[in-house]
Amino acid sequence: VVSMIENKQNVNGYGIRLHKVVLQDFKNIHNGEVVIDSNKDGADFASQADIIGIYGQNGSGKTSLIEALALLKSILSGNVVDTKYTDCVAVGKPFSYLEFTFHIGTPNEGVEKTVVYSFKISKVSAAFVNDNLLAGGSSEPDRIRIFDEILSVSGMFDGEKLRLQPIVRT
Repeated sequence: VVSMIENKQNVNGYGIRLHKVVLQDFKNIHNGEVVIDSNKDGADFASQADIIGIYGQNGSGKTSLIEALALLKSILSGNVVDTKYTDCVAVGKPFSYLEFTFHIGTPNEGVEKTVVYSFKISKVSAAFVNDNLLAGGSSEPDRIRIFDEILSVSGMFDGEKLRLQPIVRT
């Protein structure tokens, strides 16, 4: 799935579209959902590219959405997650929840599979190592903890329709 997302199109004729983003306690967003209805003619995988614009009032969450997508890209790419994301957990909250829904399909047949990837993030103080407080603190930056990852899928598999269900939990 990761390589298909990175290549976006033409993996055995399949394409991938980000369909929905759900953010909870992420920066200034208490509970938000963005549905990206990117089809022009009723097919999620039309032959023409789409342009999506994001607009809204100051403080409405535009930058938070972009940062959530950058965090997703970093995680799916297997990169070390930048410590700047420790500041994305809403003030006073123990963690943030992020959920991304993708549709996988072909231009001729439309959506064939749905993939939902969700996870939580929290800040881990550098003064704590293995749940033990270090004497004198630490000069290291705080780290981000990614946990409760769930990868769920639905769609046609080997001729059978599979309802949305988790296939990986961490």
